[in-house]
Amino acid sequence: MSLKVVARNSNLSLRQVEEVFKELNNKLEYEIIPVSSYGDRHKEISLMDDVPEDFFTRELDSAILNDEADIAIHSAKDLPFPLPPGLTLIALTKGRMCQDALVSRNNLSLMELPTKARVGLSSKLRMKNVLSKRKDLEIVSIRGTIEERLKLIEDGYVDAIIVAACALERLEMTDRIAEILPFETHPLQGKLAIVAKNNRPELKKIFYQIDERRHYGKVFLVGAGPGEIDLLTLKAKNCLRYADVILYDDLINPEILEFASRKSIKIYVGKRNGKHSIEQEEINKMLYKFAIEGKNVIRLKGGDPLIFGRAQEEINYLLKRYVSVEIINGISAALSSATTLGISLTNREYGSKIVFESGHIEGIEHKDSVSSYIFYMGAHSKKDIFDKLRKEISDNTLCAVVQNTSLPEEDYVITNIKNLPDVDLQSPVIIIAGDLLKHSVRQERILYTGIDPFETLSKIPGIIVHYPLIRRERIIPLPAIDLRYFEVIVFTSPYSVDVFTDYYGVHIDKSIYAIGKRTKEKLIERGYTNVVIPEKYDSYALYELLVSNESEKSILYPCSDRTSNSLLLVKNITRLPVYRTVEKEQKLLELSLFNGIYFASTSTVDAFMKMYKEVPQHFIIYAGGRKTYETLASFGLGNRTIILEKNIQLEG
Repeated sequence: MSLKVVARNSNLSLRQVEEVFKELNNKLEYEIIPVSSYGDRHKEISLMDDVPEDFFTRELDSAILNDEADIAIHSAKDLPFPLPPGLTLIALTKGRMCQDALVSRNNLSLMELPTKARVGLSSKLRMKNVLSKRKDLEIVSIRGTIEERLKLIEDGYVDAIIVAACALERLEMTDRIAEILPFETHPLQGKLAIVAKNNRPELKKIFYQIDERRHYGKVFLVGAGPGEIDLLTLKAKNCLRYADVILYDDLINPEILEFASRKSIKIYVGKRNGKHSIEQEEINKMLYKFAIEGKNVIRLKGGDPLIFGRAQEEINYLLKRYVSVEIINGISAALSSATTLGISLTNREYGSKIVFESGHIEGIEHKDSVSSYIFYMGAHSKKDIFDKLRKEISDNTLCAVVQNTSLPEEDYVITNIKNLPDVDLQSPVIIIAGDLLKHSVRQERILYTGIDPFETLSKIPGIIVHYPLIRRERIIPLPAIDLRYFEVIVFTSPYSVDVFTDYYGVHIDKSIYAIGKRTKEKLIERGYTNVVIPEKYDSYALYELLVSNESEKSILYPCSDRTSNSLLLVKNITRLPVYRTVEKEQKLLELSLFNGIYFASTSTVDAFMKMYKEVPQHFIIYAGGRKTYETLASFGLGNRTIILEKNIQLEG
């Protein structure tokens, strides 16, 4: 396979392309198509001004959308947010040094530069950082390639320049660095972004191995409800069980935190009497830090996270850094208060609208203006809604029509008021209008076919849509067995632990092996103390461990009646079906609404293929282990299937 790669026409950009393909380590052939971007051609425009977000990417993105190239390779900090429709980020590299570097005449540091020295730089953030240390310096806006900027020093136009250290590193010019500056930089500085059309799953698979996001965790904005613990949603409760870190607000019922694992880190970030325990910017940074460390993070907010919180700031902060965000709604205090009073908030005798208003809105102008207009049951009333909105807000105000909200078949269209009557989505529909819609970003939606999306939560970018194709049922009665015969017991899912111990009890004299930390936690909960798990949550990894450590011992394997994996190749292992895996009846979905699918096991592959006959060409496919991958490969789907092995809890 040979790829056409579009990149900016500079030495640095071409070095970045070489870096990406060197990291791939698969000798993939490629052809570079050099392009001068709008920003490259218009060096008279200062980057200190408010330039368009696609200043350096517009022409490259057009080349992909017009099928003139397969991928574009950018400096990640140059990407517009969000990407143009039709494009997706298929990989974000780990990158190089993220700091800024000072290059100066006579190799002077920032503090050694003489008074009134001219310092060339190209961003407001760099200017702010420099002036915080040296108000006496003269700031000069500069443009051009790294070589052109360095020449400004040689020509005497400036005394020093500030550039990204990674640029000098890639061009093998680190000897020119006078000082690495201890300043905040762009969060994506040093990283490279590979962009392609969103219907090219085979490209996602190729570059997955260098995609830094495969190590990222995910952030969940979770509503804790108004206080009563029974009003917490089931989805929120399940999510809490698998959180590594919880950042929680004030007025959260402390009993809710008990649903979380004992090992999870719990951090109070609430506000009391108008005083924040931690400022919002620090909360944002904490969410990002924990997520890129691979942790699953819950931001726990009272009521519903999207009502009078600062959720939008957190969502934007994370999505701009390519951390996936999922939202789990909660029951708001307004609804709970209406329940207390026994009143219907939509009593048609008194009116047709509800106004939600905060008692204290700090630092926001026009606090009496309407943030959003929301219309229920709008599918058959679009003309009336259109007429009403035109009287109150501009025709160009953004408007969203949301169909089947919260369901797998959910879909939406964002347009403006003027074009609202032309939107064709069938009931049930919610219509939302307001400039806040400019913050809406369509994340990729991945169908999850297993039983528990939190139990097997992986590092897949995007929103996980639960669409279980299998279910489990206990085998009753289980056979009588002499457990004294077995020296080792192997478990591959928390469910098998529950079924086995409920029926046969706990036997702490046995050596216990398991796949995944969730299974291990369940075993410890049931009374086992010494549980061995392989580094990779994969049946083959456990097979190797058993062959190495327990080859001469008798092994019992409680599992599904359909289990067929590498463990069955272990000598002296006895398969004990303790539950059945059966297909779950599901309605057919419109698969064009999704970007990919996660198959948790071979049985989910079989169920899906029976229902749909084929996997859509635009789908990226994720397989929960090698056996599942082999099943997919037998259907000819191997070229766009990614095996998720490391630290992924499999379903037994």
